[in-house]
Amino acid sequence: MDLNCLEMGTKCDQVVTGESTKELIEGIHGHMRLAHGYSEAKLASDETDEMIRGAIWQSSRPPDIRTPRPDM
Repeated sequence: MDLNCLEMGTKCDQVVTGESTKELIEGIHGHMRLAHGYSEAKLASDETDEMIRGAIWQSSRPPDIRTPRPDM
């Protein structure tokens, strides 16, 4: 599984990969912490969790039916 940071509404084109959803989310958290300055509290918030899971879900859909993500 992989997720391009662009799919999260950023101007960053880093791709995070993982063998499972859990591993992918852990990789996304690490990238968000290091590259985007997210704190542990922000990463643990329901809002961030919803944003990440929504981006993963959207990335699994065919491109022509994806819902556009607003810029962060």
